[in-house]
Amino acid sequence: MTTVPDERGRFGQYGGQYVPETVMGALAELEAAYLEAKVDPAFQAELASLLHEFVGRPTALYHAKGLTAHAGGAHLEEIFLKVTGGDAMIDVIESLRAAISE
Repeated sequence: MTTVPDERGRFGQYGGQYVPETVMGALAELEAAYLEAKVDPAFQAELASLLHEFVGRPTALYHAKGLTAHAGGAHLEEIFLKVTGGDAMIDVIESLRAAISE
């Protein structure tokens, strides 16, 4: 079995989408909308704005002086700034943005 998906996003000979058959139609619609939106500059600009305003993306980098002195250079992502539950918030914003653009 391969560790990277093929051009259709599937892993190996038997696929990789484990969802009930009743939601396959909706999933296909969502995939089509995503493929269209990911190449739309206006969508990407609005998504970047939403992520910046509500999630703090891109996350600020902190120059770690002590670690730099020890290891020769280091910047750390200030993930602690995301008190919103960053990953969940990103998922919500991306899902809502995709739904709105349909």
